[in-house]
Amino acid sequence: MIAFLAAIGQSLPSILLQPTKVDLGMSDAEIGFINGLAVTIIGAIAAFPIGWAADRYGRKPVLALSILTWSGFVLVMALAHSVTGFAVGAVGFNLGDAALLPLIYGIIAATYKGKRRDLANAMLVSLLLVGSFGVYAVGGALLELFAGHPLAGLAPWRLTCLVIAALGPVVAALLVLLPDPLDQNVPRQSAIASVDEGFLAYLREHGAFVFLLMTGISLFYTAFSVFMFWAPAVLERAFAMPAADANAALGLYLTLASIAAIAAGLAILPRFAARWSFAAPMVMVVIGCGLVTVPAVALLFVKDAIQFLIAASAIAFGMSIAMMLAPGLIQSCSPNRFRSRTIALFPLFAGFMRITQPALVGWLSSTMGETGEVLLSILAVLMIVSFGLSILILVLLTSRFTKLARANAD
Repeated sequence: MIAFLAAIGQSLPSILLQPTKVDLGMSDAEIGFINGLAVTIIGAIAAFPIGWAADRYGRKPVLALSILTWSGFVLVMALAHSVTGFAVGAVGFNLGDAALLPLIYGIIAATYKGKRRDLANAMLVSLLLVGSFGVYAVGGALLELFAGHPLAGLAPWRLTCLVIAALGPVVAALLVLLPDPLDQNVPRQSAIASVDEGFLAYLREHGAFVFLLMTGISLFYTAFSVFMFWAPAVLERAFAMPAADANAALGLYLTLASIAAIAAGLAILPRFAARWSFAAPMVMVVIGCGLVTVPAVALLFVKDAIQFLIAASAIAFGMSIAMMLAPGLIQSCSPNRFRSRTIALFPLFAGFMRITQPALVGWLSSTMGETGEVLLSILAVLMIVSFGLSILILVLLTSRFTKLARANAD
């Protein structure tokens, strides 16, 4: 259920893009700024302190508080009547969202080892992918439902936000009532100083490698996130699809593609593990990124909505394979006693891409006319460059990754 909330966090800004643009009078540049610079800064600032608190005091209470923060700021977004108010809600919403995945991955890393950890990561990411793509279909259905049955004079997108905000307290309450997870690696207070010292020693020895690894991951992850954020707008502007229909179509196509990729990924994972051992996650991530490059080039030549949806589905297929194993790359490179902090460094290392890519797309679109065709071309070029660089970096790091993964497993 928490994974589903995280999936909503990945998809909600995209679902709301076109309705809020019209209702609040936002330009593409403002949209890109809010979802690039503003969101990234707060996420980067918040992620590491949250990971630090989780390593010291336990992941479950920090996770519950983050869920409530997430939900409260979705409510702020629903009630916003200006660009500034909506921006405050979006930034606060991402403050809570920044904690969900690092804490979940920290719990998985503390509970499973080796091949079982790779499988657990793959299962969690499968939930995230199917959930995030399915949210498009659910969001489209809610927008259509509330358009036909308005309540209290509120716009459909506001009512959709209210429904989503109500989920957070329910999930947080269930989390608090559950027995404590198998999370025995949070140090006692007497051991905190040595853990902090060990973490700094780890960064001194492996910091450059971690930086490059997170850069390689963030390049493909951010490019794909930016594409998904703007995809409904492309369908609406270039191919004249209403917002509800665009989100529903994306949800259907991408969910089916991700399910196919997940089935393929889970089927080949044991064979890859047998063939490449500790390097298997890295190999699968590189292959997934490679599968995305062809449909990314094809985006430059699509002529109708069906062609765009097919290309987007092929991109989602490759990305689903890559993202299934990507969390394991960071988990495997850090000792368990400060793994939450290492995972929480990702927003800091990825911050530059998260700041520049959404803002750059919005600025270029506003400069060049905000047409669907222009937006589509910008997204295609962004993905081609980002995925190419990501593949290069990860291939060069494979040998070092294998050694660190083996050392931490031992």
